[in-house]
Amino acid sequence: MSIINKIPHTARFISTSNRFTATFNVPIAGAYSFDVAANINQIVFDMQPNTVYLIERASFSCDIDEGIYLKSILTLPVYRLKKKISKEILYVKEYPLTNYLDDQEVVTWVQSDKGGDSITLSVSGVLNQVPETVGETAIIMNISFSVYAIEDKNYLMQHKDKIL
Repeated sequence: MSIINKIPHTARFISTSNRFTATFNVPIAGAYSFDVAANINQIVFDMQPNTVYLIERASFSCDIDEGIYLKSILTLPVYRLKKKISKEILYVKEYPLTNYLDDQEVVTWVQSDKGGDSITLSVSGVLNQVPETVGETAIIMNISFSVYAIEDKNYLMQHKDKIL
């Protein structure tokens, strides 16, 4: 089942991509940990005042086979999106990365009235080393979002109750 969102034809499409690295033995011996400073508050996109952003879809994968990823989970990886300035979290809970995602609906609306604000993305979680990952010095995770930037004043007035 899909959520239907009629988006004005003037909306700008923004495709994002963020990479996260879990290095073997850092900081946990025998594991690949995403719980490192480089994986916290990466900028996903910069926000402009008087613009509403519809974060519609997400995709997620790693540079290892999905079955190997699932077998190696020690602490389930999760992501969280938030506003940089206010630190407002966009989803009530962290989003669990239980399976690879391909264009999964993750609909949320966000805007900022402050210049210089951004949406940031953080990832945490730990993967065990399993036989298939022996010799891998790191595991790379990629998370991407499909976002629409909407500046149509009439549209914004009609949908103001949905916006964070």
